[in-house]
Amino acid sequence: MAKPRIFRYSRFNLDALLALGYALRGQPCISDKSKPPMAGSLNWADLVSFDDGVECILRSPRSGRDTHLSDESACRMLASEAATLKYIRAHSLAPVPQVLSSRTGLRAFSLAIRLASSSPPTPLICIAKPAPTALRGRPGEGHESARGIVIVSQLSQHRFEKVGSLFQDSDNNYSVGECLSPSLIWRQGDSLDGTARGPFNGGRAYLESLISAYISHGLDTASRAS
Repeated sequence: MAKPRIFRYSRFNLDALLALGYALRGQPCISDKSKPPMAGSLNWADLVSFDDGVECILRSPRSGRDTHLSDESACRMLASEAATLKYIRAHSLAPVPQVLSSRTGLRAFSLAIRLASSSPPTPLICIAKPAPTALRGRPGEGHESARGIVIVSQLSQHRFEKVGSLFQDSDNNYSVGECLSPSLIWRQGDSLDGTARGPFNGGRAYLESLISAYISHGLDTASRAS
């Protein structure tokens, strides 16, 4: 018997997921087993729908030979993304999804409410570059600009002493940890010895690390090819 298409990228406990959704929101929820999850280069995502019309996105790192990241780095990145969304939502009016639950480890995932105003998720590779158009005002553009200024002003009041990625501990405290920049961890970059990954004391140290990573990655690629 063929397995349901929802398990194309990972065989997870769907009943436990739906039970978690019910525990978090107090309402039954469903997910269509006949549809494969959406997928990008780093994560796969499945849609969970509640009786009141609210939709949540379950995201989990992809694994296997075709991924850009090791499983360990993918889990750390997912944890940092969840922490960043929580921090931005708590300290600004920026319209970011509400993270209901997240977990790292062997079965890393995050469950976040999908914004009502968001369009259906689309992998970046499927997005065609739009043709240039003449600049012109749009209805409500002034209000959007003013709101953007408010959000930037709010976030500018929260500065960190180091350059790196944001994490949240078990006591809900935020701190800056290692830098999960793609240039430092993608394509086996996280396995290269001698590359500093932070957190960095300033922009100069971060840029020097990028240069070191590019050189090390180039030498490693050349040695593999020879």
